[in-house]
Amino acid sequence: MRARDALVLPPPQVTEEATEEQPLPPCHRSIRAPYTVLFLLLATGVLPALTLAAVESSRGHLLLFAGELLLAAASLEWAWLSFRVRQKLLFTLRVAATPSDAAAPESEACLEVQHNNHEPESARSLGTPTAAELFRQRQRAMRPAQCAVSEIAARRCGGRWYIPAAVAASLGAATILALVYLLERAVFESDKRAIGWQMLVAVTVVGVFGALFLGCLAPSKLDAFVILVYVSCYVASSMNTFLMFYARSIGELELIDPLFALLVGACVVVVARIITSKFVMESLLLLLFDLLGLLLLAAPMLTAADFVDHPGAEQHRDKLALFTVVVLASEAGYWLTKRLGARHSQRLSVLPLCRRSHDEQTPSPLKTEVAARSELEALAGAVVLGALMLPLSLVWVAPDALRWPEALVLVLALVLGQWSRVFLANLKRLAEVSSTGFYLPADSHIGGVLDRLAVFLVAVVVYHPYVKHIYYK
Repeated sequence: MRARDALVLPPPQVTEEATEEQPLPPCHRSIRAPYTVLFLLLATGVLPALTLAAVESSRGHLLLFAGELLLAAASLEWAWLSFRVRQKLLFTLRVAATPSDAAAPESEACLEVQHNNHEPESARSLGTPTAAELFRQRQRAMRPAQCAVSEIAARRCGGRWYIPAAVAASLGAATILALVYLLERAVFESDKRAIGWQMLVAVTVVGVFGALFLGCLAPSKLDAFVILVYVSCYVASSMNTFLMFYARSIGELELIDPLFALLVGACVVVVARIITSKFVMESLLLLLFDLLGLLLLAAPMLTAADFVDHPGAEQHRDKLALFTVVVLASEAGYWLTKRLGARHSQRLSVLPLCRRSHDEQTPSPLKTEVAARSELEALAGAVVLGALMLPLSLVWVAPDALRWPEALVLVLALVLGQWSRVFLANLKRLAEVSSTGFYLPADSHIGGVLDRLAVFLVAVVVYHPYVKHIYYK
């Protein structure tokens, strides 16, 4: 037996008779085009304004609630994005592992000419899949078929997914609330501040409820469990920092290191995936994307929580406000550069080396490279506008408060944050989607929660050590 014949791959999740018009899982493309503007205003206007208001009013610890809900939503989008990439890679491996010797080279040729309408006669005579057939099969394999609660919703709730989701989230929140009450006497004493107990209960219950409710929309039940693990790591780390530095309810020896919380979460995810997975390649891809999500989503959110629930955040709240304004300015610069490049691609370019010629407007093997160059143009525009916002810090702080090391760290944070956007753009191109928000229209370029958080999550990791140095100083 040849090695490629021994490769074990899962069967396609969608049958050959399935059509393109198969209903999508709940909430997919549920937001219509006229309402996407409201979503954009909420993501880029209302939420940042509430963040600045909480920081300026010394209520930064309330951002822990927003952080855990944003983490759950971004993890859900990451689950669906990784689902499409995983299905595409598995389909490619499945085609490459076809036993027929004649089918393998022909399949590779068909993949390169997917949109060619003239199929070769040799493919028909040999019975190999044509280019159009391979393209349809790949689209069916990547198309979402069901979510974690689709079966029980169709069998018990008449297709209403929110009923089992609300029941599961309520049961999980009630269970964790009972566990927190059991730990009340061991953790809290009568001479401690009541805010510690209130925040512990509220953050834990809200985090579990939000993670389970949104997790019910994940591709599978185990993906919902992974989302719960992400949020649990965030809650455990953020509440330990809050209880020690803000509420003074636990001692330094009882403080849990954020890296330890991430390590425990990684071990739980790895064990769960290995136990439940049946196929080697699928198991490896699942572990790869789960651990990437832990590093790219959960770890930066732990850093952001340590950023806002430290007592130093009240004394140096201007630092957090400055960071938020600069990141928002870079987001505006990215959007403006994209719009400018789309409207004047033949006449204007932000980077002279990235100027497109008329020949590059036609389909060619350089299409992927041209798209990457447009991302570099937007990256440059975002960094420039974000750097120009640094002098505005003089509006709310003393003229000598912004020193050159802090300005350098902020610019470096913007550059690395925008590079993370380039990585996410390449991943979306591989998944053949225009946005991480699966609930947005198919051709929407507004971007989901993960698109909005990508720059912030990387930038906060770079800026956090400098701010913590100021806190302890």
